[in-house]
Amino acid sequence: MDSLDSAQPNVMLALGPPEQRQQKAPAIASHDEQQKTRWTCHKTVLAKHSPYFAAMFDGEFCESGASIVFLPPGVFTAIGLDSVLHYMYTNEVVLNVNGSPNETYAKVQQLQDMYSAADYLGMTGLKQTVTRRLSECAHQWTCYCSECRDAVTQLFPYSYSRAVSHDDEQMAVISEKTLIVLTQEPDKALHTYWTSRGLADMITVAQPDVGSYLNQQIIGRISRFNAIETLHACFLANKTLAPTPSDEYRPLKSTVAAAQARSTEIIAHYFDFYCSQYPTLLSCIDGITYSFDFLEFLLQQTLQDNMRPHNAPTMYQGIVRDLMCRHAVQHCAQVKLILTDARSTVLRYIMHRLDQVTKCGAFDRLDKNVLVKLAEDTMMPPKAFATIQSRRPSGTGSGLKRSSTAEFRTSAATISSSDDTGHLRKLFHWFTSITKLSSEDQKQQAHVTSKKSKLAPVNNNTAPEENSSSTDGSSSAAKKLKHGLKSPIGKRRILLVRRPLTSP
Repeated sequence: MDSLDSAQPNVMLALGPPEQRQQKAPAIASHDEQQKTRWTCHKTVLAKHSPYFAAMFDGEFCESGASIVFLPPGVFTAIGLDSVLHYMYTNEVVLNVNGSPNETYAKVQQLQDMYSAADYLGMTGLKQTVTRRLSECAHQWTCYCSECRDAVTQLFPYSYSRAVSHDDEQMAVISEKTLIVLTQEPDKALHTYWTSRGLADMITVAQPDVGSYLNQQIIGRISRFNAIETLHACFLANKTLAPTPSDEYRPLKSTVAAAQARSTEIIAHYFDFYCSQYPTLLSCIDGITYSFDFLEFLLQQTLQDNMRPHNAPTMYQGIVRDLMCRHAVQHCAQVKLILTDARSTVLRYIMHRLDQVTKCGAFDRLDKNVLVKLAEDTMMPPKAFATIQSRRPSGTGSGLKRSSTAEFRTSAATISSSDDTGHLRKLFHWFTSITKLSSEDQKQQAHVTSKKSKLAPVNNNTAPEENSSSTDGSSSAAKKLKHGLKSPIGKRRILLVRRPLTSP
């Protein structure tokens, strides 16, 4: 740098072709203080950082020996070229946005001008640095503040045009990130980006398919886990877009309306889930999150646009059983009034379309207590709803599931029959084993008696006693065997007759 300070500049850079520059020289000179249009530079510095200048000064071009070089104004701007030259001499990116009414807009505009100049001059390192600074202006594409809103809506037209016309990979990445942040989280993007004038201008200037693409992407990312939050974003967006001109903000309003319709459709489909398990709606009832105005808006839009015969009783059950019974409702007259109006709306719908609700079997999904409460609210006897609940379409009687009592009896009869077969088999084996044991005992006893008769002297007085005792033993064994066979079989016969007839 010391050598450069002592060396004299040997080339001048100017904007515009030579003919225009010569004609406008006096006017430019008079406005030199407001906007710089000529820069004195060193050829060595330009050639060191830019392949464009290196080829110009080292090659066989007419500008190689010229003292002034004109740059196309369609590519370069005064502030962009001045920032690039400052980077060449100091290796720093300095943004001059002091005094601008919108500093974010001025900062992004200056970075875009620097990127265009760096791309034209072949300065790859500067392009990467500017790309990082652009991501910093958008808070790394994770924020939904007012600064990010201005930066993102300003970046998309520039990045998209360069990605398409110049096949710029870095700007293609920036363009993709802007689309993601505009559509990835509908509950955050709708009331920030989709209410700004910058996005309205962006969609108007961009190609026609860009607006439809953004609409499809943001609608497709609404699910049952962010439907209430997205509806709240639509609630806020409608308030912001209400005083705006309809023609200029028409794309934004149509997208917000489509997101609102999709959100209420999901809420109506999973109404029981939101009333009993989803904390956002329950905390809104308790006055913790969101406002009571939004609660009224949610119930009105959901009931008016998406109440059908198949889900009307479920909505009534969610309002009466899960929402109105909360402790906070009893102490807040406004919430109680909102829920009472919603219940009345559902009751009117059910009474006007009672036949349709009955045909689709919607009353079958109600709890018994809720059905009684519905009978009280409609001033109809509970038996009438019980009759309605028990109706079935014709031709479906054969496919109905049997009650648990019938299933139990059938299973008990099956088990008893199988148990009876098993017991009979056991009795048969027991009878066979007892018979074999009794015959073997008799043989052994006869063998022992024969041995004793041979060894002992013959006693006529005792022999009859032994014979009588043996006879008595055999008769008692026969009696026991007979009693053992009769008692279990007799009992079993009684069980076989009585068990199938015994109710569980």
